[in-house]
Amino acid sequence: MLMNFINCLDGKRVFSFKPFFLLLLVVFFLAFSARKTKAQTTLSTGDVVFTAYNCGSNGADTFAVMLLTGITSGTEIIFTDGCYTDATGYFLFPGAATSDWAFRWVSSSTMNAGDQIKFWTSTTNCSGNCGYNASTGNITWGRGLSFPSSGDQVFACQGGTIDTSSATRTYTPGTVLTGIHMNLTTATTTANWDVGATGTSASELPNSLTTYTNAIWHKYIGTGANGEVDNVRYNCAVTSGTAAAIRSATMDTANWSYLDGTTPLLALPVVRMCRWFGVVHGVMAQVQARS
Repeated sequence: MLMNFINCLDGKRVFSFKPFFLLLLVVFFLAFSARKTKAQTTLSTGDVVFTAYNCGSNGADTFAVMLLTGITSGTEIIFTDGCYTDATGYFLFPGAATSDWAFRWVSSSTMNAGDQIKFWTSTTNCSGNCGYNASTGNITWGRGLSFPSSGDQVFACQGGTIDTSSATRTYTPGTVLTGIHMNLTTATTTANWDVGATGTSASELPNSLTTYTNAIWHKYIGTGANGEVDNVRYNCAVTSGTAAAIRSATMDTANWSYLDGTTPLLALPVVRMCRWFGVVHGVMAQVQARS
């Protein structure tokens, strides 16, 4: 056979096609494996923070996140407004199939620490079965998240298993990156959010998250007021420094703007220091990833 053919010169072996071919296969396999390994950035808790949340009957439900580390093209993040409970370790999508849900976002290019991505429903007050839009990247699975004015929450995660094959629809996350909580009940606490959570507005806090460290709870508006708020936005009080410094600033409710009511007056995009129009390159060029 050709692959076993051996050229000879003065009766001596000078070249064998078979070992050479096997070597090419090994090199190709290693190169492909390396390329596949680089296809997605593995994120850790705190590498992403929320920077805005809007809900209301007169505008699209909207939220925005900021990266605190660079990511490669093809990196996936799953967003959900499902009900998490400590007892199960997963997010439950209770009620109708169009209530709480999740979607998978995939970056379409390399992105930098400090870049922000905005997400919004495709229709106003869609209530469920919502289409979704992203300022950059692609949504490859799921549907838009509908936020009721009675309160909700959103989590950013990576990896895990989504099961929508039965009446009990669940998402068991790999890594929970961050969360934003906009609900308040008599059972809500800083330590665990809505203790004993049930329904589509409530959720307990995953054990990997700590309120005001890598997840944030907004529960008031104005001095002395105590209640739910519909619209919040990070006011860009800190826009440079280490990732830890930026994260700490976004976890301080004093650095957020609050507006309540059904009209999302904190509309995005809007021109501010953080330049609220989609991806923002270089806004926090001094951010040091994972520090």
